[in-house]
Amino acid sequence: PRAPAQPATPAPRTTANHRPDPAPTEALNQLYGPAFQFPDSLAGDRPFDYVPVTAQATANRLFDPADPGALVIHASVEDNRPRAANRLASWAAQAIARLLSEPVELIGRPSGQRRRLGPGDIGGLAASHRELRRVRRALQALGIACRSSGKGLGSVLDSDEALDVLGWLELLEALCHHGRLMGRLSAFLLGPLGAATAGRVLELPARPADQAALLRKLTQARHDLARVGPLPGLLRWIQAEGIAASTLRFVDGERRLTNWRQVGAVLQRRFEEGLRSPEALAAWLSRQIGRAPESIDGASATTASESALMRLETDAPAVRLDTIHGAKGLEYPVVFCPFTGAPPGRSRQGTPPAAVARLADRWVVDLGSDRFEEILQAAEAQEAEEDHRRLYVALTRARHRLYLGMGPKVGDSPLDKLPGLTGAIARAAERNSQTTPPRPTDGGLSPA
Repeated sequence: PRAPAQPATPAPRTTANHRPDPAPTEALNQLYGPAFQFPDSLAGDRPFDYVPVTAQATANRLFDPADPGALVIHASVEDNRPRAANRLASWAAQAIARLLSEPVELIGRPSGQRRRLGPGDIGGLAASHRELRRVRRALQALGIACRSSGKGLGSVLDSDEALDVLGWLELLEALCHHGRLMGRLSAFLLGPLGAATAGRVLELPARPADQAALLRKLTQARHDLARVGPLPGLLRWIQAEGIAASTLRFVDGERRLTNWRQVGAVLQRRFEEGLRSPEALAAWLSRQIGRAPESIDGASATTASESALMRLETDAPAVRLDTIHGAKGLEYPVVFCPFTGAPPGRSRQGTPPAAVARLADRWVVDLGSDRFEEILQAAEAQEAEEDHRRLYVALTRARHRLYLGMGPKVGDSPLDKLPGLTGAIARAAERNSQTTPPRPTDGGLSPA
């Protein structure tokens, strides 16, 4: 007979953290409290406890004249969710601008020397790429460079630059339809890939020499496309017309150039597969733009495979933007989570067509059995459990300071369930009242 199975020996608990300073470690312990248990419908009588830890570092390693504390919390006063999200993104961008403009220093690794805090020391985390785009726009509005890591911000075919390249292909196509040429040309020249001033476009109908020069370049680009593909002609246009130099003057200039080149590379592969004309390539690209999917939580399924995933735009120091899912295992000196306090926003409108849940020994997909409501409730509970795990990942990425944004109270969020949240908000408000906040620049917002 087989010997009885021995009970598994529990793994020893880790009680020391080598990543953060003492202050953020203590703030996290206070948020979760001494007896917090992570919800887990499969845990049975073995719930997953939060284990308070101590920092291996003996002193804090971030030096900030404003000293807002290791945990900075900002609650939006907006009741409207989209407006609140925009305000929270703007608050994060303003706080980042302050960190980069004031003499904030940290002890760098591995040198151990004090140095100025730079853009590359700051990470912005959010649950989805849609939320990260809000942060990106807010940073760019203040002239702060940022870049995405991992799989980028989704499909390059879902970018504005894909529309720019589509306009270029449609312009080459219009060379055979003279009645549409001037309209296409004017629209293209006014766009980012044309980079012409409004004055030049208005004067173009009265300048036949300029028209002829542009027509020669575009005709040559059409011939080159038919012979060697779209990418060489697109790159030649960008360089010869000074588009690259003028684009790099914008804070997102490297992002635009990278996307144009990548869209050109995707089209080049379609050319090699048999799409040999501007008309065929424009039709294909138009279809892809219409159905380019959103990339969520680090998993992307695009219509043009992995080659369409947006690439890293720059190696220069820049604020790093990641999904919380993609940030697992990473660390940043300073972390911003502008939307962590916002509820997920799920709602049950009508009856879902299917309920997918994991039971003790298997996954279940229920399409309408007698147990449908039970399985659906289990699925919703497990989604809430995943929200708690995702929150924990976000809260544990910072080495020196963590900024949290709180959305409108439209529903429960995992952050609302933490026992120490009320005390943390009160401490943040008290600290803020003892310091002079930076001058607000957007709707009266200032860090709390």
